[in-house]
Amino acid sequence: TIREATKDIRDGTKLFKKLKTMPIVTIMGSARESIGSLFYDHSKLTAKMLGEEGYGVLTGGGSGIMRAANEGAMEAGTRSIGIQSGLLKELRKEQSPDDIYTDLMVAKLIFFSRRFLLLTPSLAHVIYPGGFGTFDETFELLMLMQNGIVDEVPIFFVEDNKKYWSDLTVFIEKHMMKQVCDKKEDQCPEDRRRSGRGYINKKDLNFLKNIINIDELGFDESAGEIVKNIERFRRKLLSFID
Repeated sequence: TIREATKDIRDGTKLFKKLKTMPIVTIMGSARESIGSLFYDHSKLTAKMLGEEGYGVLTGGGSGIMRAANEGAMEAGTRSIGIQSGLLKELRKEQSPDDIYTDLMVAKLIFFSRRFLLLTPSLAHVIYPGGFGTFDETFELLMLMQNGIVDEVPIFFVEDNKKYWSDLTVFIEKHMMKQVCDKKEDQCPEDRRRSGRGYINKKDLNFLKNIINIDELGFDESAGEIVKNIERFRRKLLSFID
């Protein structure tokens, strides 16, 4: 209900006020990622490195990628925050195994308010492969940034050589963008052919430009690249304030 959503957002806002000026990074991805998998360990390392640089880590408070990020944050001694779905937990009869890796865990009943709290306070977002829930959060974030409802901040899409976000970007570019060739489609170079639907503009693809391939960059190096770029963005913001 509207009353419950309003209460969720109000309580969440109070929670983030406890963090004062600490910068927050949201880490998202599949709840089904196994402990010890490539993406699990990478999420944990990235969160740990962010924590060592003074960032708090925010997740959906579940298992998989979320648990890994909260675990890494706790190892770094930084704030480790989880915003759980109270409704999903109730429907699945889940017992959260993740409270030991968070120092702030809140269950939000309404999906909208949970997404709002996951997406709005963060200086950057790191997104690993996931299912429908990850796509739901990712596309809501892209839509909010596209329409100027939230500030444009860096989004880092993590994948390996099996690809994931790269393939999604190809789909978006092929089916959502306008035709960029002024000739007939059969006369256009194949790499410039579009369906012509024009659902998004070319500049919207900039939201998807930060694709981090673990296999190409290296395990530690790719995590470091994410942290380095977030820190660069933060320093740029601070220079405007000064």
